[in-house]
Amino acid sequence: MSSSAENQVEQLHELLKKFEAACRQIILLNNQLIDMQTRYDRAAAAGHTPFRYILRLRLMSVEGVRNCIYEYARNKGEEIEEMQTILIEAGILDVEHEPA
Repeated sequence: MSSSAENQVEQLHELLKKFEAACRQIILLNNQLIDMQTRYDRAAAAGHTPFRYILRLRLMSVEGVRNCIYEYARNKGEEIEEMQTILIEAGILDVEHEPA
């Protein structure tokens, strides 16, 4: 395998690492959102308006961060698909996306 091909495979592996890290963060943020939503619902049922306000602000902040990371992961996923297509066409990867 040439140096250029090795660089492309290395770039693919780096993209995969970044994508997987972003997916893990999205899962963590989703779990945080579920916990916060439960606390918000409890505060709403108990009539704690000031606490609800604080929780609503936190919910919106975490949702915004999650959406940004989701967008990042989506972009990395597209880059991975493009890189895999290039490497398959060059014969560096086989159809199962494993190095040839």
